[in-house]
This record gives sequence, structure tokens and C-alpha cells, in this order.
Amino acid sequence: MKEINLYQCEVCGTNYADEEKALECEAFHIAVGSVIQFKYNAKGMGLESKYPHAVVVRMEDGKDLIFKR
Repeated sequence: MKEINLYQCEVCGTNYADEEKALECEAFHIAVGSVIQFKYNAKGMGLESKYPHAVVVRMEDGKDLIFKR
């Protein structure tokens, strides 16, 4: 049996044989800073209208992104 040592990016889960590459991968990702807005459809649009169809988040680097379902 062989022992295999890997390093894993704690953000995306990618495995690396080299610790430095895993650290670079972790530093590359931008984290969510805060939720700015939730966007909902009207009640008459169905039961799924209970939940937001889009969420606007501000990333730590200041960029706003919209995530839709």
C-alpha cells in the first residue's frame, strides 16, 4: 500500500500534490462580503415565489454579483 499526501484548497476543494499550489488556489478565490439584496417574484407567480429568484452579493473586492436560480 502507498501513502498519498495531498493538499486541498479549503475554498473549492481541489486537491494538489504541492502545498504552495493549494495555498495559491485559496488566495485566488474572492469571498462573499455581504448580501446586498434579495429579488422576489409576486405571490401570484406560484409557490416558488416564497423564495428569492435572485440574490445580489457584494464580494470582498467590492464587486457586486447577481446569483439567480
